[in-house]
Amino acid sequence: MSFFDLSVCLVIFFSLLIYVWKDTSLIPDILSFVTVNRLGVVRRWKRNLNNIDFPLFLETENQNLITSLIACPFCLSFWSSVLIFSVGIIPDVLYVPLYWYGIYISYLLIKKLEL
Repeated sequence: MSFFDLSVCLVIFFSLLIYVWKDTSLIPDILSFVTVNRLGVVRRWKRNLNNIDFPLFLETENQNLITSLIACPFCLSFWSSVLIFSVGIIPDVLYVPLYWYGIYISYLLIKKLEL
């Protein structure tokens, strides 16, 4: 597998991961199924479901830096590209902005297509 093929796969993977986190209810459903949720955040989200996504609900429940970062797809795409760089898949730090924008633009395209 060439570097380009791996790059495209990583961009698509992280874009889909951000889409699943931000625009579907899969993560809260998994948390409620596995019963990892000790604080009842998923139950409160399902009770107060006013067409608000789960990351935004977390941000309104707990207003701190971490919840603000995980509710922002642009921020998530940046941290995904930093993670790819820190693992060593990206050979140079100059590629980080390309991955960052690639992941974010791919997320926006997936969201527009509503896969």
